[in-house]
Amino acid sequence: MVTRESVRRSVLWAAYGDVLGFITEFADKTAVRRRTGREEITSAIPWTRRVGGRFGISIELPAGCYSDDTQLRLATSRAIRSDGGFDVEAFAKVELPVWRSYALGGGRGTKSAARALAKANVQWCSNFFATKYSEYTSAGGNGAAMRIQPHVWAAPRDGDDTTVVRNIVRNAVTTHGHFRGIVGAIFHGLCLRHALLHREAPGPEEWMAITSKLESVPSVLHSDETLGTFWIPLWEEKSGREMSKAFEEARREVASDLLALRNMLGVASLRNEPHELYANAVTELGCFSKDRRGSGTKTAVLATFLAFLFSENPYACVQAAANMLGSDTDTIATMAGAIVGAASSVDVEGQVADSPYMKAEAERLYRISQRESVPNHPYPDLLFWRSPQRETDCVGKNSGHWVVAGLGKAVPCGQPYERKGKQRTFWQWYELDFGQRVLMKRRDNEVAIGDSLVPAQRAEETRSREQRTPSQGQLFGGSETRRIQRAELQRGTLSIDDATDIAIKSNFDSRTVGELLVAIAKGDNGVERATAFGAIVAKAIQARLKRGKNR
Repeated sequence: MVTRESVRRSVLWAAYGDVLGFITEFADKTAVRRRTGREEITSAIPWTRRVGGRFGISIELPAGCYSDDTQLRLATSRAIRSDGGFDVEAFAKVELPVWRSYALGGGRGTKSAARALAKANVQWCSNFFATKYSEYTSAGGNGAAMRIQPHVWAAPRDGDDTTVVRNIVRNAVTTHGHFRGIVGAIFHGLCLRHALLHREAPGPEEWMAITSKLESVPSVLHSDETLGTFWIPLWEEKSGREMSKAFEEARREVASDLLALRNMLGVASLRNEPHELYANAVTELGCFSKDRRGSGTKTAVLATFLAFLFSENPYACVQAAANMLGSDTDTIATMAGAIVGAASSVDVEGQVADSPYMKAEAERLYRISQRESVPNHPYPDLLFWRSPQRETDCVGKNSGHWVVAGLGKAVPCGQPYERKGKQRTFWQWYELDFGQRVLMKRRDNEVAIGDSLVPAQRAEETRSREQRTPSQGQLFGGSETRRIQRAELQRGTLSIDDATDIAIKSNFDSRTVGELLVAIAKGDNGVERATAFGAIVAKAIQARLKRGKNR
């Protein structure tokens, strides 16, 4: 039986692994000594890191400070609604673009994706970005796998894996378009689910069984209306490959890596040399090299292997990951920590920043898994939301209060850190209303944050979005749903995502599509929203026609 304690421990051990691994991320022994004055990391300590890239400044981070892994995990958690559904629009259009302004770390792919999602015409299912440094269909890193645990923590224990897998994929494709990133996220999610349900880290036999489960994932993708009708055809067009073949290639890579590690265990003494076994595993998978170190599939495999090796000692588990210099220390530690924490009866005693907030989120997600009524995180009305384009525009004043766009009121903590130059900028710690602390980059002068970028505070405005807007799978599901949908259509406030669903379910009936287009055009920002809706529908029609020709 899954208990609230197992969810809470999984949450905190994942964060503690990130805390330790963040200190040693991308570091050799010399860098670790320079950052900390120590040879090995065994506990949470204050340390110095450069933030803001080449033009940033060095800041002493407090003991227990965590990286982008936990930041994005908390963002995912907030976007999970009381009914267990994933508010992918809020995650893609609010959480990810705003995260850029307080990110501590983060891969190129995730940052490029977040930057693209700040554009009004880019939706979560059409984020096919391409930059000098990163491209969507090549983004196969572990930036998705490291953040998807809340979908597992919130999942009903008596349900099957389909809903969990669908939510994980929807989360992953907002930023990652290579199936290494997507398959790695799914595999990790299913390993964590096994640990929660059975209170044990999955072993070699379970690894292979979970890999076999992955074979059904393409059918889950096709059954999702947005993914199946729009994302898959567009992905195939952009990549020049068949989705099913690309997925199977990544699945086979996971199976091959797991088989190699299982064979390694067969000829080694597990009890005597777990640290050596882990080092051999990292070498076997080539994850000391830069091009494989952050692979979504290989990171998920190593995290599962490490959790099995140290299943009875979570401290040794996360310390082993954090001190394996040259590997992806923080992400492997945080993913292994989630698995071993779910199976352990040992509580974290080391320092983790914002642990009261994490415990509150763990409790909320556990209650969702029990189908209890819980409050949703209040987001701004996405009809009026426009993501700040510059990182320094995300924090400012509204009605005399400091606020972080999209996330709400914030209180400055301590003195700001200044970087002098042509344009003075500051880094300042802020504590958000719900208890998370973020290090924000801001301008010298105060930015005015408009009401449309601030979460609504009145009770009638903080109703969950699934009450105000029918979610996917609920459209035309009942008289009340139809009444809400008609009212929103008349007001011009129906979301583009839901309007697209209606168009698809009508088989692109000309009258239905025309009515939707006119209604959207009559609303606020009608030109931008109608253009985006028209482009999505046109691409979906072209994809359907192309699929029909290829049959």
